[in-house]
Amino acid sequence: MKGQFFLLIIFLFLVGACQKSEFVRDVNHLERDVEIKRLDSALFLEPQLPVDTLLARFNPFFELYSFHILRMGNPSDSLFPLYLTKFTGDATMKEVKQKVDEHFDDLSIYRNQLEQLFSYMAFYDSLFEIPFVYTCISGFNQSMVTDSLLIGISLDKYLGTKCLFYDYLEIPVYLRKRMVPERIVVDVAEAYGRMNYAKEMQKADLLAAMVYEGKLQYFQRAMLPYLPDTLLLNYSNAELNWLRENENAIWTFLIENKKLFETSAIEIRKFTGDAPFTAAFGNNSPGRAGTFIGRQIVFLYMQKNPHVSLMELMAETDAQMILQKAAYNP
Repeated sequence: MKGQFFLLIIFLFLVGACQKSEFVRDVNHLERDVEIKRLDSALFLEPQLPVDTLLARFNPFFELYSFHILRMGNPSDSLFPLYLTKFTGDATMKEVKQKVDEHFDDLSIYRNQLEQLFSYMAFYDSLFEIPFVYTCISGFNQSMVTDSLLIGISLDKYLGTKCLFYDYLEIPVYLRKRMVPERIVVDVAEAYGRMNYAKEMQKADLLAAMVYEGKLQYFQRAMLPYLPDTLLLNYSNAELNWLRENENAIWTFLIENKKLFETSAIEIRKFTGDAPFTAAFGNNSPGRAGTFIGRQIVFLYMQKNPHVSLMELMAETDAQMILQKAAYNP
């Protein structure tokens, strides 16, 4: 299985390399080693490691993990070791740990991908610092947690679309498409873009939401130039083809129904949120059709305005200006 996944990664990189060469940069001089600290392994050791040892080896992430992921409170609390033992001793969590070990016994592929990602970040941002990277088991909570200098990756959220635990949790198929190992580096790039680079737009309407997501997708493309659009955008080939073939119809609908300046959060989510389809365009459409349009606007804007740098794009907050200068008209 590990060998097959390695071949898949090579294939994805080769496909992306053929299609996205305009984003490829010489980053060899910026490559730095990435260390992945495996809290998921240390936490389930028997006998259980003392909390002080876990804090010494895995802080500052361990406190964040305790407070915000497991929601067990302060590790210095006298009852915390009891809560932790209950979590690691739970029969289901032990099964989850076994599955994580089967899928992620060797993280070298992911380390190499992160090293390349961080090299690209350093290329575009001279102030970028390599973050500390931790892996954990979250009990199926957040896939990714980040701040400026650390990333926590919940490996139990990347066990593949056919994982039985996802059946038990009744996670919809369209959401499971994100819960595959090859999405890890993509999600790291997205999380970093949202946390550290993409400024919120001036307005809170559908156009702003679409352009904001388009900025993030441009950022991911720049940071991961070798990966195919299907992986970056989380669409199948058929879904991506549908969006491309119906791009004009989608845009016409948004214009004619005056949706671009819609400010209802519920309405905005109908066009930009994860869903099995975009309701306005029927059950055969992919979800997030509005996000795809936002991507097209931003990519066209950058194509027509080559003087704009990636960091300037991420800092731009005027969606209307981006639309106008893109002269988008599919």
